[in-house]
Amino acid sequence: MKLDSQAAGAVAAWIDIAGRLRRNRHEAQQADLLERLRAVAAEHKDTAQTIAAGEAREAERQQELAEREAEVAKRRGQIEAMDAKLQAGEGLTSKDLVALQGDIATSQGLLGESEEGELAAIEALEKTQERLATLRARAQELAAQGGRLQAERKETAERLDAERADLSAQLEAQASLIPVEFRAQIEGNAAQGGVGAALISAGACGACGTAFSGRTAAAVAEAPGGQTFVCEECEVPLVKP
Repeated sequence: MKLDSQAAGAVAAWIDIAGRLRRNRHEAQQADLLERLRAVAAEHKDTAQTIAAGEAREAERQQELAEREAEVAKRRGQIEAMDAKLQAGEGLTSKDLVALQGDIATSQGLLGESEEGELAAIEALEKTQERLATLRARAQELAAQGGRLQAERKETAERLDAERADLSAQLEAQASLIPVEFRAQIEGNAAQGGVGAALISAGACGACGTAFSGRTAAAVAEAPGGQTFVCEECEVPLVKP
């Protein structure tokens, strides 16, 4: 088929616009952004689980500290009671006083151990709470990052939708200038996900890049602009510029 100059120009424009539409549709998948979103969501989920485990550990630490504090308070109370009894001295023999002093010394030693345990419990709780604060801050960062990515995804989708509508209108305008038979052929190819048509470039198929040889190469070389061919390799309709 030989296309006139207007139809040949329309086919060239159609090919360019169709290529831009394919790129648009590929962009619309937003594969990179979706991958980033999935990574953020996965980290946010892991962080939330770690926070939950940390909060359970925090509760354990708080319970442990409360028990340590109660133990320290109890031992101090016992020492204070024994010391008061020692100071009063009423009804106590010398042997009783010596024994009471020994009990006080023993209790003071135990109090020291309890206070060390209390201090260790405080430090453990503080470390757990510091870790939780860091995790909660990270969870907030991830939530904000996810929100930004979602907004970017929506904005990109809206932009590409508008661009696709405009390109589709341009494609239809050019298609209306192409002979019905050739138009049906190239639109059928495009509908199946292939390249609708391509221009011949430097003696080769503009779709797959296969160079012509033999009679085909000679025919292409001798043909006038607007002459159509079909690539023997990829079977895409071709137009000589």
